[in-house]
Amino acid sequence: MRLQLRIPQVNPGVYYEPEVCPAAGCGARRFKSHQQQGRPKRLLDLQEDSVIARRLRCVRCGRSFRVYPQGVSRSRQSCALKTLSITLYILGLSYREVTDRVEALGCALGKTTVYDNVQAAGKRAQELRVGWQQTRHGSMGATATDVTTRQDRSRSLVISVTASEGGVEISSELPDDADAPVTKGWLRGLAEALGRGVSISVE
Repeated sequence: MRLQLRIPQVNPGVYYEPEVCPAAGCGARRFKSHQQQGRPKRLLDLQEDSVIARRLRCVRCGRSFRVYPQGVSRSRQSCALKTLSITLYILGLSYREVTDRVEALGCALGKTTVYDNVQAAGKRAQELRVGWQQTRHGSMGATATDVTTRQDRSRSLVISVTASEGGVEISSELPDDADAPVTKGWLRGLAEALGRGVSISVE
């Protein structure tokens, strides 16, 4: 069996505007552009070096705020890059190995940043990492590359990571004799932790 994940990439042409004004107590639903051309925002991402942040103004209270393209937040990192680093950690890579893999894909991401991403994901990320060990009957060794294998005491684990215009694809082996209830519960937890935008399947 193979576990396959697809993380959607940044869509620089699609913006999500808030349904209501973010100002406390306002509740207005109408906004107008506050800048004609927007402002460039530098981005850490596998595909985009920068995007345009637009500024809107509430027609009721006058508060202005920025909106970003799909897959971008106030953070310097894209949502896809954060999700990739957390996912690779959950699949058994160390912080250093995650950093090396992301750098090999063309994006410099420090070990401390990977650590911060995992910590921001909360206790659930650690639980899923342990759960991944259980689905592999205690085997933890892993390395991710286009196709890379690392041997551990019981078996090897291959994690394939590829980036394309449509997103980042991750695939990894699941033992054919993996405990079905444990695997099913782990996959459900992984989907909840990574969010609706990430596609997860087992074939």
